[in-house]
Amino acid sequence: MKRLFLLGILVSFFASASFAQNFIPLKNLPDSLEIEVLNVSVSIEGTDETFASYSFVSDTGKKLSCVENRGTFRIRTVYESDGIIRIKIPKTHLIERMRITSALASITVKNISVVHTHILLTRGDINISGCQFKTSVLTQNTGSLLFSAGVKSSALCLTNVEARVQYLGEKDGYHIDYSCAGSYLNVNGQVLTNLQGVYGENNAQKRSIISLSHSNASVSFP
Repeated sequence: MKRLFLLGILVSFFASASFAQNFIPLKNLPDSLEIEVLNVSVSIEGTDETFASYSFVSDTGKKLSCVENRGTFRIRTVYESDGIIRIKIPKTHLIERMRITSALASITVKNISVVHTHILLTRGDINISGCQFKTSVLTQNTGSLLFSAGVKSSALCLTNVEARVQYLGEKDGYHIDYSCAGSYLNVNGQVLTNLQGVYGENNAQKRSIISLSHSNASVSFP
């Protein structure tokens, strides 16, 4: 029985060590993330670690161009590839700029803080949770969107997307300008039927623009 117990511990230890070795530490904490990929999913997650690291797994064995230069971590698709790129960032680190351009894949961003965020995705799903953005611009064509973040200024441009949006903070703190072309928009339980309009107080400190085309979106506040 003891042998089986010790064997289980050893297997767990070596599995954890193998997983940890898949991640490559960055020399410095990045001020900027620039990611441009095709058919490669992106996962960025805040962790309790004190350093940043990344890992790329591909079924085809193809590589990505991953370059760290002067505070910017750049990732590019060089060859036709597939797989997932994972990036781990300390939760306490503030990223100045994050730009992600992708197609035919998914984007997941969790528990990080960014000053300026720009995300563009064609044909894929986006999951953003537990994040803080000062400015956020997100454009998505065809897929699903789960967005839960605190923002100072936000723009969502969605085409053929099923979206659930949660703005962190008080409802009265947000002003939303919206337009709906062949779309359904529900804000805090109220269905907005006008083609375009305004929701919230004009003097609200947090601003959001939501532009929908052939999409369904619900917006809520915790």
